Amino acid sequence: MHTLRQPSLGSLLLALTCAAPLACTESAEQHNNIAKAFEQSDPKAAAKQASEDMKRLKERTAAKAEAAIREAIDAVTIVPDTPPLGDLKATCLEMRDAYDGFVQRRIAGDPAELERWSVFKPMDLDKAEDECIDRKNIQVARCQAHAFANASREIARGRANAILARCVDKFGNQLGATQPQGPRDQPS
Repeated sequence: MHTLRQPSLGSLLLALTCAAPLACTESAEQHNNIAKAFEQSDPKAAAKQASEDMKRLKERTAAKAEAAIREAIDAVTIVPDTPPLGDLKATCLEMRDAYDGFVQRRIAGDPAELERWSVFKPMDLDKAEDECIDRKNIQVARCQAHAFANASREIARGRANAILARCVDKFGNQLGATQPQGPRDQPS
């Protein structure tokens, strides 16, 4: 029968001495791999790449914001189910008042801008009302009045022409309807 002997101190030291270089080699290799992962060989190239990545992110964010605004405009540019309150002229006047309210709600906190709007609003509102009457389409006028009255806060003041145009696109292309003249501020 064999009896197990305890290893001698010399054999233990020999085993540890032989195993130590392997352990040291592995940890040095791991250390080098970790260092390489964080190492930047060309800081200018890395900065340029980061700048390009940021630019692409900003473009994607702007595109998503634009799409959200277009969806919000599309959601409010509808003809309400309620019957019209009057004839075309009365409906265009309703649109004019709603347009004025749309702008005033967006500049309510800025007294200087409110004063400027009160001076210059007849130009914008008269033009919109004249085009509404000239178009001879009560559905477009109702759509525009509804859209201005119900537009969410995310639809900025500068999108008023986009609202007008979207109603024309949706409801003004029927027989007998004419298209407004002049440029639009935002394609829809």
